[in-house]
Amino acid sequence: MTCGTSSLKMNSTKPPTHTKKRILITGAGRSGTSVFKMLMSTGFFNIRALPGEKFPEKKFITPPKILLGKCLAIPLKRMQKYLLDSDLAVLFMIRHPYDVLVSEHPSTRGTYCTPPEVWNHMADIALCMSESMTVVSYDKLVNQPDVQQKRIAEKLSLTIKRPFSECHEYFDETDVEMVKNMGGIRPMDTSRNKMWHRHWHAERINDIKERYPDMLRKYNDVLELS
Repeated sequence: MTCGTSSLKMNSTKPPTHTKKRILITGAGRSGTSVFKMLMSTGFFNIRALPGEKFPEKKFITPPKILLGKCLAIPLKRMQKYLLDSDLAVLFMIRHPYDVLVSEHPSTRGTYCTPPEVWNHMADIALCMSESMTVVSYDKLVNQPDVQQKRIAEKLSLTIKRPFSECHEYFDETDVEMVKNMGGIRPMDTSRNKMWHRHWHAERINDIKERYPDMLRKYNDVLELS
């Protein structure tokens, strides 16, 4: 497996082995990070989620709770800095690029949210720093939520409170930003996979295929890490 850019490969970090006190969820926008944050906060014991999209800063830690936060499209140098923190675990969400790039935020219907360059940038980070983070596939999470939950529990030494498949019944409705991002609280929905196949997205998808011919190869490389 090769990195998207040599500079990223040179700056890859090694995973710390200390106990984690904070968890950061990241990825490209419209990758399912909002629902994943809700699942993490309701599916495990001793998780305290910050509302909205906030980095889990050390000053907000309240032991024995593990602090959970979310930041998207993080610049390379900042990600390198984050990965040096021994008490921070990074969960990277990957979703099929075409589904990401045709996804519209519920508050801005008719406008595509994530530029292809942002997806490419985050995929490069995942490929080159995979040893320092845990990669989670959105498609696998939707299709096999409880299997993925067990994998995450083992990776981060977390204790399962309830199955991911049942967590939607306990989502925090007061986290308005996350609820809005998800388009409302509901069970995991497999119908949202492969939305890019719909005919009205054809022009955008054809343009992306022409401009970014290696995007699917890169996605499959990241997917192997999940």
